[in-house]
Amino acid sequence: KNNFKEQTSDKVAVLDFLKSQVLCTLSTVNNVTLQPESALLAFAELDSLEILFLTLEGSRKYVNLMQNNKVAIVVGWDTDTEKWATLQYEGRAVQVTDKEYAKYKKIFLKKKDTPCNEKFFNNPGMKLFKVKPTWIGYSNFQGNIPLVIELPTF
Repeated sequence: KNNFKEQTSDKVAVLDFLKSQVLCTLSTVNNVTLQPESALLAFAELDSLEILFLTLEGSRKYVNLMQNNKVAIVVGWDTDTEKWATLQYEGRAVQVTDKEYAKYKKIFLKKKDTPCNEKFFNNPGMKLFKVKPTWIGYSNFQGNIPLVIELPTF
């Protein structure tokens, strides 16, 4: 959209939705087989619409990300028609630096209802990643008129 005000309200709608969710499906690509690999995991969001997630060093996700940091993420959906909304998200994941780690850990642990607690972060094999979006699509079918948002550039 060309209208900055509309795009700002779209970003607020996307951020509000991300804040209401705790789980996502993250997809990476195996660089040997070229097959997609997906996993359900907990996440936290930043006001910039970046997404944080944890994975174990040596996991399929981790190995894939070390070769190709492009990811696809799906958040949301519910069988309850009052909650019909979903977000599709593409971006690039980078491992959080030691300098940033404490700041992002604190944000992640503030996320309500996340299954990732201090115990997860204390595992020395657990690595924290941040995903910067390259494209976001959000669809909300909760009202009489569906809300469909596409944020193609960041």
